[in-house]
Amino acid sequence: SLDQRLERSRDALANLSHSVKTPIAAVRQILEDTDRPLPNTLRQQMAGRLDDIDRQLEAEMRRSRFAGPQVGKSAYPLKQARDLLWMLGRLYPAKSFEMSTVLTEERRWPIEEHDLNEVLGNLLDNAGKWSARFVELGLHEDGKGFAITVEDDGPGIPPDALDTLGTRGLRLDEQTPGHGLGLAIVREITDRYGGTLNFSSGSTGGFKATVHFPGTTGGIRQ
Repeated sequence: SLDQRLERSRDALANLSHSVKTPIAAVRQILEDTDRPLPNTLRQQMAGRLDDIDRQLEAEMRRSRFAGPQVGKSAYPLKQARDLLWMLGRLYPAKSFEMSTVLTEERRWPIEEHDLNEVLGNLLDNAGKWSARFVELGLHEDGKGFAITVEDDGPGIPPDALDTLGTRGLRLDEQTPGHGLGLAIVREITDRYGGTLNFSSGSTGGFKATVHFPGTTGGIRQ
């Protein structure tokens, strides 16, 4: 509905505002302290905080590109996944992106196309950022619904930090750098569909994210 779309827009703006608030405040505090000179190390610190802002803005812009213009249409998971893998392959040309699935091009899932693009895009972008060389996407169906797995061969996440990833309301600077905003967005979408989002160590010791949406394996066909 229109109200739901407006609410999502407000949530996106709140995410962006929250993500840039802390680095902006840090730079402002330094600039307003007129009693201190600005040695090179401090200038570098300021530049670093501004870089943080740039990264967060770029992440939000990339998320918007992943989302695409299609709202209200059911998803074609195989086609959407292939399009995103092509895009990510150009964003991270040194990385290999592979897909494991038995789904056909005609297969549809009872998920909005817009929402599936956000889930896939954020998970794949996160994996591409942290992987050493390889990212694998899995699209699967079982008797209880539809599953997405994204696994990378990067450094992984400490086990005691896995439960906090994507936690709604947790400050980004309290999470492992680079894993905050995108995973929180994935969790919000997953919750909206009554699904689950789980994090674990992958088979190569990297990071693995698993999304499961409830539903019948009959999917939607034209």
